[in-house]
Amino acid sequence: MKFPYLRVRSIPGLVTILLSWSVPGSLSRAQSEPLQDKPYVPSASVVKGTVAALSDPSERVVALAVRALADWRQAAVAAEIAKLLAAETPKAVRIEAFNFFARLGPPGKSHVAAVLKYATDPDPNVRAAVLAVVLKTEASAENVEAIRPLLGDSRTEVRGMAANCLGQAGKAASAHRKALVDALTTSGSLEFKAPALRALAQIGGLTSADIDVIAPLIRDRDAEVRIAAWAATLSALVDAKAANGLTDEKDKTVREALIAQFENEAPETRAAIIEEVGSNKATVEASIAALVKQIRTGTTEIKASALRVLGKAGKAALEQLPLITEQAKDPDSTVRAAAIAALGSLGPEAVKPNIPIIANGLLDASELVRDEALQALPAGGEALRNFPYKARDVYPGASAGVRTTLIKALPIVVGALGLDDDATTRGRAALADSSIEIRVAMAFVMSQLGAKNGTALLPDLLTLLKDSEPSVRGAAAVALRSFATDAETKKKLREALRPLFKDRDAEVRWAVLDTFHELDPAQEPALVTEIAALLKDEEQPVRVAAVRTLGAAGAAAKPHLLDVIRFFYDDPAVPPYAAMETVAQMSPLNPQELTSLLYPLYIIADLLPMVRLSAYGASGGEPDGLLIVRLLGRSQAAAKDVVTNADKARATALLQDALKAPLLHDKLKAEITSRLTEVKAVP
Repeated sequence: MKFPYLRVRSIPGLVTILLSWSVPGSLSRAQSEPLQDKPYVPSASVVKGTVAALSDPSERVVALAVRALADWRQAAVAAEIAKLLAAETPKAVRIEAFNFFARLGPPGKSHVAAVLKYATDPDPNVRAAVLAVVLKTEASAENVEAIRPLLGDSRTEVRGMAANCLGQAGKAASAHRKALVDALTTSGSLEFKAPALRALAQIGGLTSADIDVIAPLIRDRDAEVRIAAWAATLSALVDAKAANGLTDEKDKTVREALIAQFENEAPETRAAIIEEVGSNKATVEASIAALVKQIRTGTTEIKASALRVLGKAGKAALEQLPLITEQAKDPDSTVRAAAIAALGSLGPEAVKPNIPIIANGLLDASELVRDEALQALPAGGEALRNFPYKARDVYPGASAGVRTTLIKALPIVVGALGLDDDATTRGRAALADSSIEIRVAMAFVMSQLGAKNGTALLPDLLTLLKDSEPSVRGAAAVALRSFATDAETKKKLREALRPLFKDRDAEVRWAVLDTFHELDPAQEPALVTEIAALLKDEEQPVRVAAVRTLGAAGAAAKPHLLDVIRFFYDDPAVPPYAAMETVAQMSPLNPQELTSLLYPLYIIADLLPMVRLSAYGASGGEPDGLLIVRLLGRSQAAAKDVVTNADKARATALLQDALKAPLLHDKLKAEITSRLTEVKAVP
């Protein structure tokens, strides 16, 4: 959840262990990441209050409000944010406003026209920010005419961004290919040359004349430029040859120069060149013969890179399956891993007939090979029935690493074939394994299986809540989040987890609280009180988890509002994002509660932007709440700019009532008194 930044977990041990079992791609295909929090979705009233913060006199408050709205992807307020793009807006706020549109991503494409009005702004940071919006919203193809002039910008970073945008536009930028080529002849900057070369390869349609400009850059002093130039030159040869615009003699001469330069490069640069070529599918398809040669004759590193790129050639590479499968038996694990990766990239047509190779990869002594086999496994589908062994037969005698891999494969196999006896036996064995790491790994896998596929193993997972090892108890607690599918199950899980609030290990207490966030704690007021008690835990990460879980209880946690407010200054070194989010989930607050919420900024002055933004959001945008926030909390606004003559009586009553706030700092009390005097003087 984010308010207004990404929340970072603070207890490293358990999370590090759990995340170490994740295999990017393979497990995510089976089910979404179980450790990934659901994104925070603010209520309409919180958004309304946060929009009101855009008029705060403090630049820092406004900038923070814009960032929060961007994090929440609030496209509906784009018109309000667009007003902040103007030149008279303070620079920090203005840049945040541009970032807002970039953060919207493709859904923000309809707002690009408003952003492009500032493409000629005197500030190069603004010009770069404008192009970043075009790039992030994927709006380059529709706006090539507006992008093109920025290729001649005085600032390198702006020219580089313009090149990136034209590259994203692809064929739509064909009319400006020559401008890019011409710019290469005048720019001596790495920051421009590399993106310009990549853009040319993306745009395509390169000619023999373009090759004359691009090819010499394969000998540039900077390796990144040489890499990009090599790939762009090869792409140009393919384009020019296809258009019958290249003589055989020139094609031969340039290819020889490419080969000579390739052989002259360090191994890591040669590998990078091959990988760069892999970014252009047409070039990869045209380079299959060269890739095959490198696979047959290259060094280990080159073979591996060539295999991975060959996997990007699609159907054109399927006739090379015998070569790829041969490399899967290579003595070097790097090559074996790359061969299996190539099979996975080529998809079901390559994986299904080679399930034995993928399956044996799961048993490989190399973790790298095993991980690539896991990545490729989902493409097997129903063909996973053709495993050359039963996992339960090889599991007992396998190494800890292989046992772990077989456990990681469970969600993939179960997703394709269901939870059969073999998978159930393997799962139970893993949950009772003598290895702590494997019990933790299986807990992670249980979170992947979830209620849909793992219910038969749920009793075994619940047993781990009493495991002697803290990391296992914590892992089991986190995994149970995936089984919280209905009210009755959530209630049973609350009952099972509740005793662990008093666990002797802080990581376990943290894990339990983190899981309770998904278990509707508001259903049991006594439970909310127990959670609030952990705001006084000796470990700061546990206290963070407790305050965040109170937020999940929403209005039911209101009796503990003052403790949440105090949490704003719990640890001055840790920004109180969890407390901000929790207050938002308790909102809207009444004027007295809002007055109390302002208390922390009188303890730590640096909290002013976050506290004031929280108060705006918690006001729900209601007139009384906004009056309090705009008048108090070290606001820089004059009373006459906040209160009209018609509002005087109401503002006076609110301020008098604010003096009764349950949490009232002496300086805040003095400020209220001073504001009362100012309000009475409003004409």
